[in-house]
This record gives sequence, C-alpha cells and structure tokens, in this order.
Amino acid sequence: MQKAKKQKKIETVKNEVIENVVEEEISVEKASIINEKPVTDEVSEDGFDLNSFQVSKSKGTRKDVGKGAGALSVVNSSNGMRVTVGAAVYGEIGSPDKLQFAFSENEVAVFASLPDNDNYFEPRGKGKGKKALIYSAGLVREMTERYSLDFEGISMLTFYDVRYVENNGVKIAIIRIRD
Repeated sequence: MQKAKKQKKIETVKNEVIENVVEEEISVEKASIINEKPVTDEVSEDGFDLNSFQVSKSKGTRKDVGKGAGALSVVNSSNGMRVTVGAAVYGEIGSPDKLQFAFSENEVAVFASLPDNDNYFEPRGKGKGKKALIYSAGLVREMTERYSLDFEGISMLTFYDVRYVENNGVKIAIIRIRD
C-alpha cells in the first residue's frame, strides 16, 4: 500500500514537472565566442572567480505571450493524459469538487456537477486559486476525436477563449476549441 502511494506521488510530481517544461519554450540566440561576456569582472572575497563562467545565450520565452493564462489544456503524452482547467476558469465557476463536461461542435462547456448525473470528474489540485487537474485518458481521447486535435510533435494543446453563461443557477465556462 505504501509503495503504491509513493509511486502515485512520484507520477504526480513527474506529470507536473512535464507540464511546466512543456509550457515553457526555450529559444536560443546565436552568439559567437567573440561576443560572449563573463558574468562579472570581480572575484569574491573567498577567492571564487566568476570569470570562468559564461552568461547563458538562451532566453526563456512563453508560447502565446500576451494571451494570458490558458482556460483549458489537454495533455496527451506517453507520460499521462489529462485535462487542466485553468485556475481563473475553475475559480469563476465556483471551484466545485466535481466537474462535468459537455461538447458542442466547436466548444466545451465546463461546469459543476449536476444532480442525477453520474458522468462527472473529481479534479486533483482543487481549491481556490488552483488549477483543476483531471487525469482521464477517456476524456482526453473523447476530446481528441471529437475536435480532431493534432498532437503531432507536441504533447499539450492550450485554449484561451472563454466566456461564461449561467443556466438554472449554475455558472458554466464555455471554452472555444476550434473556429
């Protein structure tokens, strides 16, 4: 039992690390040896010389800069399949303990679980200010097939366009998946 819990925690941490790595894109600037500069011209009090180090030529950049936080991400990789509802969206619909998904031709509706419906997901990482992580290969496959999502060469797709509607007192996030 203890080993299973430890393995599950390792997988969860591994998936979170992979998500963070995937979300960041590193672009490399071309620089010649002539233009490389040392970190500093100073030697520290203990004699450590930073001149033996070169400043990194790589710059960290985010994909889709300017679009803000993603409303919904779909991860389809050999290390795991999951759907992530962004923290702002999850908070806006009330950070429910159970989520349901409904699909139209071009959009996904995400909302709190309704009574008398057994098709719900219990997100991990739930709570105010947190993303809702839904580890469900079935949900990822359903969305991939329904919207013809292409994961060729990538493991995650993020969608940003979200609007909110209310129906029978339930706030619903409507996220555009395709135009």
